[in-house]
Amino acid sequence: MQRVFRKEKMLARLRSEGRIGLVGPDEYAIMDRLDGCTGDDNNWRSVVYIMHPDTHEGMYVALVDCD
Repeated sequence: MQRVFRKEKMLARLRSEGRIGLVGPDEYAIMDRLDGCTGDDNNWRSVVYIMHPDTHEGMYVALVDCD
């Protein structure tokens, strides 16, 4: 299934888990670049691989951080 990564969802989850202090400038930059990008979910891991359409930079994100 196609998913859309949402930076704000990830930040809200990290705040609620008490892990927002672990996020630095590099992580914010990656989230900014991938915000709104789409990917396919890998249900066996509860993760989604999101790739930026222009740079092809990608990363796995939590399924709960996507729409």
